[in-house]
Order: sequence, then structure tokens, then C-alpha cells
Amino acid sequence: MAFLFSRLLKSEDGIRTAGGTVTRAVGIVVDHQMRPASGQEAQSVAEEIRKLGLGALVKRLRWSRPPSQLSNVESLARTLRYRMLGRTCRHLHATSLFMAHHRDDQYETVLMRLLTGRSFQGLGGIHPSNAIPECFRLHGVYKSGSPVHRPAEELRDYLQRCGPEEVDMAWVRLAELRSPDLTPLTCEDGGITIHRPLLDFDKDRLVATCEANKLRWFEDLTNSDPTLTMRNAVRYLVKSHRLPVALRKPSILALSKRSRQRRDLEESEAHRLVVGGAMVVHFNPNFGTLEVKLPSSRPSRWKSDKQPVGPTRNELQLRRRTRVAAAAVRKLIHFVTPELQLSDLSSLYGVVERLFPDNPSDPPDRRKKNRPEKRKRPEAFTMAGVLFRPLDSRDSSRWLLSRAPFPASRPPSELTLSSRTHKSPLRWRRWKTAQLWDGRFWLQISTRAPVALQVKPLIPRHLKLFRQGLAPGQRARLRRLFHKNAPGKVRFSVPAIYTASADGRSKLLALPSLGIHVPGLERWIRYRARYRYIDASLLTRELEKSSHERRPEPRYARLQHGSALRGWEGGGEHCHSVDVPVEANDIWMPGDFKDSDWTASTKKSSVRGKA
Repeated sequence: MAFLFSRLLKSEDGIRTAGGTVTRAVGIVVDHQMRPASGQEAQSVAEEIRKLGLGALVKRLRWSRPPSQLSNVESLARTLRYRMLGRTCRHLHATSLFMAHHRDDQYETVLMRLLTGRSFQGLGGIHPSNAIPECFRLHGVYKSGSPVHRPAEELRDYLQRCGPEEVDMAWVRLAELRSPDLTPLTCEDGGITIHRPLLDFDKDRLVATCEANKLRWFEDLTNSDPTLTMRNAVRYLVKSHRLPVALRKPSILALSKRSRQRRDLEESEAHRLVVGGAMVVHFNPNFGTLEVKLPSSRPSRWKSDKQPVGPTRNELQLRRRTRVAAAAVRKLIHFVTPELQLSDLSSLYGVVERLFPDNPSDPPDRRKKNRPEKRKRPEAFTMAGVLFRPLDSRDSSRWLLSRAPFPASRPPSELTLSSRTHKSPLRWRRWKTAQLWDGRFWLQISTRAPVALQVKPLIPRHLKLFRQGLAPGQRARLRRLFHKNAPGKVRFSVPAIYTASADGRSKLLALPSLGIHVPGLERWIRYRARYRYIDASLLTRELEKSSHERRPEPRYARLQHGSALRGWEGGGEHCHSVDVPVEANDIWMPGDFKDSDWTASTKKSSVRGKA
């Protein structure tokens, strides 16, 4: 891989690949420290990369215990390796990581999954391109760090950098002086993408390429120990035994290709089901709720009677429709769930039965026969940390998806920003990068208060005192927000900032996703909130509907000294709203936050990594 990039950069200028322009490439050599000579070998690999005219970095994994004492060393090494690669790419401002996986790796992966009984979704093998795994909580690494900036946000950032006395030249629309109570949070995007361009090439061909160009080929000696990992055992089995034709490389790779095509086809069909069926009615990132309207499960047309559907074929159709419906439900769950990784589709089949009570594969005559005389009323249920609540007890097609109540047996998610004594008591301190709370909200807090801060869910017993401390306008606004957007216990799933003390007493200071806080907090604490990455393509119908709404003709007004943008208080980054709602002399602005306060990788770069 390093040789190919070296040739590419020398032969062409301004190469565009993976959506960006390549200016330089850096090789990242990971030293797993699983054998005594690994450090010296890693340095040798780095020297060979530097001889090609590329940069090279050696990164060593840190183990809490010696790897020889661990039973799951392969899984832990994978996790540590990807996190090290992710942090390094973030430091280099690299958005793409190229890895030299080849056909033999693909063969071994699929064969391993086949032996462990994986479904066809897993038999698709290694993806040619995907978001970096094992880095879900690293901001700027996994699907985060590059929010979509709109003109309103650029204007907000400019106004934050200016003092109040410089804001008098800002021009805004007079029609927007009556701003909404809640402007949607920005949803994260970006992160690091892994590309594997050599999956169609055998290892022997890569070795021959290196030998033909007088390049030294390095082989990790631990790969030859069949007792160390399952992959090594499979590799030894393939080399030392003559396997049946069905288990040889051509057959397994053909199986992988068919499985991948089938998986991609069903995922595309699930996407069309969500978008074409206009399932998403409204997504609220501030509360993390999703309102959906499920389409009728009755197919648009049936095969004519001249082509009867037999029991076997009917069963196959039912399974396929169930998988597609489960894939569509998983896409909806992903908007709201706190879980970082969703389980296999088979775990969602029960949810499909609840949401689609009609058997989608039965023909009309059999559906009438199998349908019960009186349909049960839809009932609320929980799956993957998501509460499904029917909006109409008589209609099973309209549902509200929200974060399920936190179980009493497990403490809720917490983030802590500890207190620290400093020579200058007014010096601001913050997290190095934004932190992920409850798998849903990315938060950044800056404080100079002499107390520790905690982020926990909104607790009912703190709400009354918090309301009493708000200004009348903010108190009324909070009441309207809860009434309109947070029925039942939904309001108690939003993040809240508290003071933390050794005696267990705490005080509620702010609701960052709503931009509401106690008066005067801005002098001591600043905060921003963004929602995690979502698939915005599933919101196409919702966005089209909102774009067709007629707005009044634009007229302009001039902000006076001390004015500020409403909607940017505390809640910080917002999206889906191009225009800037304002209300003079009413709302606090969070201060000197910049994108660099979130992570070092928010700026786009064309640096490419290699492992």
C-alpha cells in the first residue's frame, strides 16, 4: 500500500480519491507488543516506508495485562488497534485510512464466520469501505467532527467572536423576530472512513509486486501460531489440509459475493420502504424522539391466479419481507437508541410482528382467514433501549419512538468534569474533546466554577427548584417545550448539567439540548450540545414537506447594541434551520467556543493514513 501511494504521488499532482485531494500520505505502523522483537520490527517497517518518500509513525499498544494472560487477545488487540489508528488519524487531520486487506483475508474472514454459524449478512465479509469500528466514543473519529455548517451558523460564529458593541451591523429578517421555542440541534457527521482497495488481489500477487520492485516484505511471526487466535487456526487449516471444494477459496468468495449482493439489495429495499412510505413524520434531535407512521403491510399487487404461489415460495417471500421490515425498523431505531451497536436483524422479528400485525406475505384470501376477528389494541413496548409508544390506541400505524426510561437496576449515564484548583481561579477548563452522553448527545462544557460538574439525565426531584430559579419567560418556554415535545417520561431522558459534591447533594444548572439554564450561569459555565450522526437521507420526505411551506416575504431589521441570537444559548450548534431567529436583549450567547473546542479533526484534510 505504501509503495502504491508513493508511485501515485510522484506520478500525478492533485490526485482525488475517497472524496478528497491527496497531498501526502503517512504510514501508521502499529506495534502490538505481543513478542519481544516487535518493536524493532515496527521500526524497520517505518524505515522502509520513509525510503519511499512517505511519512511514517510507529504506535505502540498499551496493555493493562500481558497479552499472554488474556483469553480474548484477538478481540482486545483489534479494539486497541483501531482506537490507536483513530486517534492518530484525528491528530493528523486525516479523514481516510487505507488498509491493505487482500483476498486471502476476505477468504479467512468468511470461512471463520461460516464455521461460527453466521447468517448471510455476516457472510458478506469485509466491507470495501466503512466507518472506522471500535471508536464509537471518540469524537472526530467515528461519524462525528464535521457538522454541516449553514449560513446561520457561520453568522452565529462571527457574532460570538465579536463583542456586544460590534453586533449593531448585523442584519436579520424581521419576519423571524417571533422565533420558535426550539431550534433543532445540529447532527454530527464526518469522522474517519476506512478504505480497502486491495480486496480483489491475492496475497501472492502483493508479495510478487514488492519483490519485483525490490521492496522488503514483512511477515508478522505471530500469524503462524495456530494456537494464538482463531484466524491463525483457520489459516493453518487452509494451508495444511485439502478442504472440500465447497470450502475452498473460489467457492467461499463466490458465496461472499452473493451474500453481499443480497444484503445490499435488502438494505436498499428497506431504505425505499422508509423513504417511499414516508415513515418518518418528525424527528426531534433536542429530545431524541422520532414520530413515525407505518405504511400498510398490504402489498401493492399480487401475482395473478394463473401463477399460483406454493407454500415453499410463500414462506421464502415471508422471510424476505420480514427481513426487509426488520432492516427498516432498525433504521428507525438508530435515530433514538442509546446502544452503540445494534444486534442482528433476527432480534427484531418480534418487533416487526408488533408493528405490522398483518402477515405481509399471505395472499388476500389467506390473510382474511388468518386474521383474528378483533384486533388487539397496540401496546407500548421496549427494544434496544427505545420505547415504542402508540400515539393512537385505535391505530397501530402511528408510533412515537423515544429513549426508554432508565432502569432502576442500572445507574444512568454520567459524565464528570472535575474541579481543579489553579493559580488563576478564573481560568477556563474543559474536556479535551466533546464527550458522548448516553450514546446520543455529544456535549462540550467549559467552566471556571470552583466545583465539579456532572451530566446526568433530568431527575424529577430537581425540576421544581430549577423552574423556580428561571426567569418568567424561560419558565413559560420550558413548560411549552415539555407539553409539546416530551409527553410522559420523555422529558427525563434529556441531558442535564448538575453541580457535584462529596456529600451527594447536587443542583440542576442547565438543560443543554434545550438551551435553558439558570440566570447568570454564562459567567461561569458554557456548553454546547449536538446530536449524534443520523442517516439524513431517511428524512427526505420530512425536509421536502417543510421546504414547501410558504414563508412571509423577507424584510430586514437592524440589531441594536447588546443584541444576541436566540436559539444559540447554551444549546449551541443547531441544524435543519437555515435562517436565524432572533429576539433582542433576551438570550445569552455561549461565548468563545469554536469547532476546535470539540476536536482537533473538524478541519477537512487530505492526509491519508495506512496500516
